Amino acid sequence: MVNINEKKLCENCFCETNKEPCPECGFDRTFYKPDPTVLRVGSILENRYVIGGVIGKGGFGITYLAYDMKLECKVAIKEYYPFGLALRNVGSTLVSVVNEDAESVFKGGAEKFYNEARLVAKFNGNPNIVSVYDFFYENDTVYFTMGFLKGQTLKEYLQEHGALSTGQAITIANDISNALMAAHSLNVLHRDISPDNIMICDDGTIKLLDFGAARQVISEGSQSLSVILKQGFAPLEQYQKKGKQGPWTDIYSLGATLYYALTLHLLDDPMSRLENDEEYSSNQYNIEEELWRIIKKATMLRREERYQNIFEFKSDVNELLSKAEPLVAPVTPEDKIAFISTAKAYGNTYNPTEVSENKADEIGQTMPISENKADEIGQTMPISENKTDDIGRTMPISEQMDTIGRTAPLNEKGISDVEQKIIENDKSAGKPVNKKKLGIGIGIAAACLIVVVIIGITISSINSNKGDSTDTETTTEASNGDSTTAESTTEGDTTEEQSSVNYVPYDSDKYCFSIEYPDGSTIDEAEDKSYNVEITSGDNLVFQISIGNAYNNYILYSAEDFVNNVDVVSIMSDVSPSQAEKFDIAGTTGYVYKYNDDNTAGGLYVCDTKSGYGYYMINVLYDKGVAGLEEKCTHMLASFSVTGAFDWGYETQTFTYASGQEVKFLANKSNNIDDIDISSDQVHIYPVVADATKASVVLYKSAFKSDRTPEEALDGCLQYFVDSFDNAQYTGDSQKLDYGRYEYTGREITYDREGERYCTYGCVFLIGDEYWLAEMIYTEEYSEIVGSCMSDMIQSLYLVGAD
Repeated sequence: MVNINEKKLCENCFCETNKEPCPECGFDRTFYKPDPTVLRVGSILENRYVIGGVIGKGGFGITYLAYDMKLECKVAIKEYYPFGLALRNVGSTLVSVVNEDAESVFKGGAEKFYNEARLVAKFNGNPNIVSVYDFFYENDTVYFTMGFLKGQTLKEYLQEHGALSTGQAITIANDISNALMAAHSLNVLHRDISPDNIMICDDGTIKLLDFGAARQVISEGSQSLSVILKQGFAPLEQYQKKGKQGPWTDIYSLGATLYYALTLHLLDDPMSRLENDEEYSSNQYNIEEELWRIIKKATMLRREERYQNIFEFKSDVNELLSKAEPLVAPVTPEDKIAFISTAKAYGNTYNPTEVSENKADEIGQTMPISENKADEIGQTMPISENKTDDIGRTMPISEQMDTIGRTAPLNEKGISDVEQKIIENDKSAGKPVNKKKLGIGIGIAAACLIVVVIIGITISSINSNKGDSTDTETTTEASNGDSTTAESTTEGDTTEEQSSVNYVPYDSDKYCFSIEYPDGSTIDEAEDKSYNVEITSGDNLVFQISIGNAYNNYILYSAEDFVNNVDVVSIMSDVSPSQAEKFDIAGTTGYVYKYNDDNTAGGLYVCDTKSGYGYYMINVLYDKGVAGLEEKCTHMLASFSVTGAFDWGYETQTFTYASGQEVKFLANKSNNIDDIDISSDQVHIYPVVADATKASVVLYKSAFKSDRTPEEALDGCLQYFVDSFDNAQYTGDSQKLDYGRYEYTGREITYDREGERYCTYGCVFLIGDEYWLAEMIYTEEYSEIVGSCMSDMIQSLYLVGAD
C-alpha cells in the first residue's frame, strides 16, 4: 500500500484499500519482482505522476497506469522504449541504447515520439481520439500522459460478446471515421487500426488509440529492427517496399476491422489475395448487403479501387446511421484493470507478424504529403476559385446582445436615475441629501451590473474588408414612478403608530417574490432589472429588493458565488459594511453584510433565486433616530419569500469532465442552442438554425501549460487550422479580452475549407497551470448566431474544481 495525499492506495492499480494483497488486482508487495525493462511500481515522474502497473507493451513503447497526485486521478503514461534499441539497467530508471550505432536512431525516434504527443494533443476535444494532456523528457527518454479510459478494447469486447451486429458495426464505422477525419485533415495516418487499438469506454464513447509516429524514424534509420504489422488488417502497400500510403491505407484497416468484428475471421493477407480473391469477394459470411458494399470497397486490394479519402467513406456510412446500435456496456467491474508482466499473446487467429529486415522501409511516411495533394486529401478540401479575403464581420453583435446593460444609466446631469430619486425624495422632505443612502444606491447599482455584450463589442476592432460594423451602446432607464413620501412624524407619534401598524401583502409575479410591507408605505417597481422594487415608509426608510445575475461583466450563479466574487466592502465604502455572515432568509441560507454607525443602520442581504442561477439582494437602510423603523424592516425581511423561478431567458448547462472539473455556462433558450455534445474532454455547442458543419462553439482543455505565454498557447492551438486548410491567415494581432471571470487572449484566423471561406475565433484562458481554449468556427452566413452563442458561454463560464 502507498499513502498519496492522505489516501491509502494500491501501488499497482491505485484503488483505495488498506489490504494486501489488493482485493482488486491481487498485487502484493511481498512477492513483487520488478521487470528490469519497465519502471518499478512506485517510481515518480515529473514530481507528479506515481507509476503503477504495466497495462500494455508494444514494439516501441510501454504504457503504465499512473496516479496524478495533482489532480488526484488515474492516468495512462506511455514511455518511449523501442525494444531492440533501448535497455534499462537493473535498479535504474534511466533508459540507454544498446550501442553507439543505435544512438542516432533512438534520438530520432524519441523526437518523433515527442512530436506524436504534441500532434495527438491537437485532437484533444475530439470524442473519438484519446486525449493527451502532458508530454515531457525524463530518464533520457520521452513520456506522454493520456486520459485513463475505463472499458474494453474492441478485441476484448469481441472475445466476451461474440461478433457484432450490423447496427453495432455501423456505430464503430461512424465513430472511428470521425476520428480519422480529424487525423487525415492534418495529413496524419494512423497505420495501425485494428481491434486492439479501438476502445469501447464505459461511458459509451468509442476511441481510437495509439498514433505511432515514432515507428517511421526507426524503420527509416535501421535495417536491423523489424516492423510490426498486424496480419489481417494491413493493406497491400504496407507489405510492398515502395507502396504508396495515404488515407486509403487507414480506410483498408478500418474495413478489415469491421470485417473481423462481424465475422470473427481475418481477411486473408494481401499477398495471398493477389493469387485468389474469389472467396473474399463472394461475401461468404452474409454480411448485410449495404454494409458489405462499404466494407468491400474499403478493402479492395488495389488502393486506387478503394475510397480515396475518409470523407467518401463517411458519406456512405451516414446513409446507414438510422440502423446504428449502441454496443453493450463492458461488464468488467469498475476500476478493474488488466495488467501484464509480459507481452500479451493474441492467439492463433490474431497474431502480429514480423516483417523481414529487408522490409524495414516499407511502412512509408507517417504523415505523407504527396506532391499532388489532390491525390490524397485534395478532393475533400478543394481551394475555392473565388477566394474571399475575409469573412465579413468578425464578431457581429446579435440583436439580443447589442446593449451594455448599464445598471444605473446617467441622466443629463451626469448622475444615475437611482441617485436622482434619492435626491428628489430628500428634497421633497425639505432635508439635505442623505449621503449614506446615496452611497448605497451607487453600490447596489454597481453590484447589479448586467453586461450582455462580450465578444461582439470587445473584439469589434478586428474589422473585415467587407465593411465596418458599428457597435452601439444603449441603456435602459429605470422608471422613477410617481412616488410620494409621507411627512416625518415625531418619535412619540411613531411609537404610538407602531403599536397598531398594519402590514399589507405584496406579490411580484414579475420578480417572483412576496413580502409584507407597512400599510401607507410607497411601492415603486422599476421597469428594468437593474433596480426592481423600492419600499419607503417616511423619509428615511429605504427597503430595496433587487434581482441580479451579473457583476463585473460575468454571470454569478448563486448568493455564495456573489459573496466569493464581489467586494461589497469597497463598493459600499460610504456605509462601511461588515464582511459577509451567513443568515437564514427566504427559507434558505443567505448572507448579510451589516452596516451601523451613529445615525443609520441596516444591511445588504443576499439569497438565491429558484432559477438555477442569480440572486436577490435586499438592501435595508433606516435612521436609528426614528423609532419604529427597525421593527418595520425586521418584519419585512422576515416575510420575504421567493415564490418561483425568475425567467432570465436562459438555462444553465452543467457538465463534469473526467478530471472532476465541473463546467457551467448559460444557453439562450429561445435561439442560441440547438444541441450540445459532451465527452470527457470537450463541450461542443451547435447553435440553432445553423448548419452544424458550418457553425459551432467548442470548449476544451488544451495541451499547453502556464510555462507558455497566452499568445504562444493560443497560436499553438490555432496551428491546427494553419496546417489543415488552404489559404489560412491571421486577420490581426492577438487581443487581451477583459470580460467574464477569466482573462482571455483571443485571435482570429480565416481559411478555405471545402470550397468555402471559414473563420475561427479562438481565445485561451488560464485555470490553475493549464490553458483552456474556447473557439467559434463558422462561415459568414452563421457569424451572428455563433457570436451570440460564444458571448453567452464566455460571459457565464464557471469552472469548478480547477487547481
